Amino acid sequence: MAATLKTPKHFRSWKNEDSFDQSDVVRLFDAEKVKTTKSVNCWKYWSIYCTLIGFFTLFFLGILIGFLLRVDSKVSSCSDKEKRADGFDRDKLQAVHNNIVFYMSEENIAKYSRELSALSSDGLSASSDRDTNDKKSAEYVAKKFRQFGFDTVETEDHEIVVTSPDPLHPNRLEIMSADGSSKNNYTFHGSFETKGSNSGKSEPQEIELDFLPPGTAKGPLMYGGYGRNVDFMQLEASRIVVQGSVLLLKIGHNSIAEKVKLAERHGCAGVLLFCYHADACNYSNSGRHFVTNVRDFTDLNNDGLPTIPVQTVSNNIAMNLIESIPDFSLPSPWQQHKEQNNSKVYDSVSVYLQVNNKKSTRTINNVIATIYGSNEPDRQILLGSRRHTEQSAESDLDPASSTGSLLELARSMAYIRQWELWKPRRTLKFVSFGGHSRDVGMYNYIKHNRHILTQEAVTYIDLDAVSKGSKVMEFRSSPSVANLLLRTSDMIPDPLNPEFSLVERWPKLSHDWYLSNESAINMYSSGEFPLFHQLGIPSVSSHVLQSMDAELQRENTMYNSYQLASARVVSLTTVKLLDDLIIPINTSFILQFINSSINHSVDVLQQHILGYNLNTEKLLTVLNQLVLLGDNITHNVEDCSSTRQKNDFLMRFESVFMDDSFGDSLLSVSRQSGSLSAFTDVENMFLLTNNRDTVSLFLKRVMELLNEAIKEIHTLKDR
Repeated sequence: MAATLKTPKHFRSWKNEDSFDQSDVVRLFDAEKVKTTKSVNCWKYWSIYCTLIGFFTLFFLGILIGFLLRVDSKVSSCSDKEKRADGFDRDKLQAVHNNIVFYMSEENIAKYSRELSALSSDGLSASSDRDTNDKKSAEYVAKKFRQFGFDTVETEDHEIVVTSPDPLHPNRLEIMSADGSSKNNYTFHGSFETKGSNSGKSEPQEIELDFLPPGTAKGPLMYGGYGRNVDFMQLEASRIVVQGSVLLLKIGHNSIAEKVKLAERHGCAGVLLFCYHADACNYSNSGRHFVTNVRDFTDLNNDGLPTIPVQTVSNNIAMNLIESIPDFSLPSPWQQHKEQNNSKVYDSVSVYLQVNNKKSTRTINNVIATIYGSNEPDRQILLGSRRHTEQSAESDLDPASSTGSLLELARSMAYIRQWELWKPRRTLKFVSFGGHSRDVGMYNYIKHNRHILTQEAVTYIDLDAVSKGSKVMEFRSSPSVANLLLRTSDMIPDPLNPEFSLVERWPKLSHDWYLSNESAINMYSSGEFPLFHQLGIPSVSSHVLQSMDAELQRENTMYNSYQLASARVVSLTTVKLLDDLIIPINTSFILQFINSSINHSVDVLQQHILGYNLNTEKLLTVLNQLVLLGDNITHNVEDCSSTRQKNDFLMRFESVFMDDSFGDSLLSVSRQSGSLSAFTDVENMFLLTNNRDTVSLFLKRVMELLNEAIKEIHTLKDR
């Protein structure tokens, strides 16, 4: 039996909002005590008295009703005055929302997942098999959506160009000494790489990408850290020239697209990529958590692949390659990657990289089911999941469970809509993204609908974020919806301890710098935002974590229970976004986050750049003005006719803090230091270049963005 929902206190009516002395009300109706004498025609007087009493009673009753209506108008909000298309009042709407939450079943989630996984039981070895399975799974999801009774169910077909290893001509990497003799040979067969000179042992590549074009590269082997701007600055500061080299780079911190583009810009002949054993990318369930292919090798304005060959290698081979690089070709901070031994490397080594990947065209299928809004059909909330069904060797979790959750959410909302005659205020879209690679379906959906999304999308909620961790589940959020997510999570009971909510049982994250000392909701860190956030759309990701304790691992049903709990949090968050008259985006929370993060980042920046006056006073003054101006701006709603303008402001407010130079780095924080990613980058640049202008220009641009936010708030107040 499902646990009882933790509901908030019901809205108080005027009867308990304002206190009345009951005796005062009674006195209004007390008959006046009049001394009477005997009269012959008493019936005439009584008729006159009754007429007067009736007149005054009606008069005072009218005054009382007017008073009560006046009190009620003060207590009621715009949402109370608004007439919904379905005629629901506040209590009825709350009951419908609760029914949506509790109508979902973990058995259905498991059933949908099993049926979807069965469609790919024939294997995924060939590209044609992947296309067939993608089409079968799309047909399955579309059929379910139609059975549920959505307004429209559409399937988008997209042709994409991908690359794959050629089994007859595997990719090859040869390591050569300064005299041209061969030291080591590595041959790459799909997910394994073979060391040819000493043994035939195969080692897993860790990462397999679908967007690596064929080509050859020959040049000296160099190491470039993570391949960020600051890493190339480190190389230049150490007077190390990478032009014409084959550059070895770690995956993480920035996208592979940025790494390769920067390598191209600096004249590199080729790139080798590896996932360092201590980095988070090695612990994702698919090995591609930070290697989302579409984000890496394409962007929203360009479909081009890299112009230089790129190959992924394992951590073990990468460590061997670093050992062969002479010390004078490694900046001092990076020499820690080399093992401490007595032998020194003085001679440069060169490499020959041959990538024989084949290009092919594949068709992917996105399935979109829509319930149109009754009041605001041009405002949409999106729920999405990637429809991959292949089982990862690193994970025992069902890869189709996220689509199972998506379908069960869709079933519950469609059923309650049909039988309760619920008419959501805004449009709701369920999107099942196709494609074997993680973001290829999402990328093509955004690419073909970006103009509509930038105008109409309120929030994107991602159900596909499955990764390892110490907890069973967690949520990550952009600042706009973090406060809402915290409130809805506190209304869902924990499956292991139903007397407590999820928030009450979640391990808290200690933050000396962050809003409060502890937080159960994670903000996105750099590189974690879904692709939708590139358009400035507030986003949420639901994470059901793989690493559970031994007891939970033995009980698969407990994983299903947490999958259901996660879906219930998503459903409650979604219906609030759908039906609240004012979109529940808390600008005060956003500004608190910006205020705390920037103040902390400035403190860290000043600690690391000693002896320089950074002149941050103006920046902090503007920041304080913004916080004071924006405090509770959306909570004092007096004119219900301006709700459209307020919602427009709320939808785009987070995007004010994003631009081409920063991206989302003013909204993402480092989990280690708590500093905003943008501040960390400029700090590293200053330490390498010792150029104060870099920091001054950066702080100036941050202040400009804060002033733009102030301007947005003034514009809203003037309407």
